[in-house]
Amino acid sequence: MAVSFYLDNRPNKNGDHPIRVSISINGNRYVTSTGFSVNTEKWNDGKVKNGSTNAKGETAKTINARLKEIDSFFSREETLLKLGDVQEIDIKSLYAQMYILIKKYPTFQFKSGSSSNLVQSNSS
Repeated sequence: MAVSFYLDNRPNKNGDHPIRVSISINGNRYVTSTGFSVNTEKWNDGKVKNGSTNAKGETAKTINARLKEIDSFFSREETLLKLGDVQEIDIKSLYAQMYILIKKYPTFQFKSGSSSNLVQSNSS
């Protein structure tokens, strides 16, 4: 599996560049925006440089934590697929569900398990 993050070449109206994600699982690939953006000078090797903020005031800690969560979520899903616990993965649908939950509940955390367990953790 490959989850990679990179900056879009085109800046938004604030001068930041949208952070894009490319997810590849079992020969299927999905590319979309993460909903975050950052200045190119604050981006290094797939993450936001520590101590940085973007034009919206979102910190590197917040953005990098969400990027790590996206990576971990799809790594778990791929593992479930390999183990046979999940028969197939619709990357686009899973990402859409995850994105909606993240926007609605900013402190949302995913529990381990199958994609049908997209439920909020009570540990926050």
